Amino acid sequence: MRRLSALIGGAYRGAGCKGTGLPSKAAVAPPPCPHVDYSIKSRSVNPRIGAPMAFDRALLEDALTIGTDGLFGIIAALFLFSTTASLSAILMGAIGAMLPDPLQFVHSRLPHEPLRTLQRFHRWAHTKKRIKGIVLGVGTQAALVACVIGLTAVIHRGI
Repeated sequence: MRRLSALIGGAYRGAGCKGTGLPSKAAVAPPPCPHVDYSIKSRSVNPRIGAPMAFDRALLEDALTIGTDGLFGIIAALFLFSTTASLSAILMGAIGAMLPDPLQFVHSRLPHEPLRTLQRFHRWAHTKKRIKGIVLGVGTQAALVACVIGLTAVIHRGI
């Protein structure tokens, strides 16, 4: 999920759009699209449980899964879309596109403004449909990434 956000945010910036990747996340990235969520193992990270923070093996596994996905997304966005001149813009777009996800976690711990409004917007924009199968979920996300890469290539080449 973070990988897809980073790629779309990087492509958004790479296409010459102004601002960070946040607008791209709100406009076209996964929340409006059906997707597969991570299987959260840690009770303290799971937003449905919201248990007190416990630094245990489950938290470490969740942090590694989410962190690896995000890092891969940033690296992929930089590899696919950046040049030496656009490196910082692509990096900001990729990070900005992923920023709403950790802010959701912060909101679960500190449910105050402006995070409350951001969370309300996220719930409003989020799809109600869930994809159950991991193969179908990964396949649809891969197809969306391929479309974004293709559209970005067309924009850059002016075709």
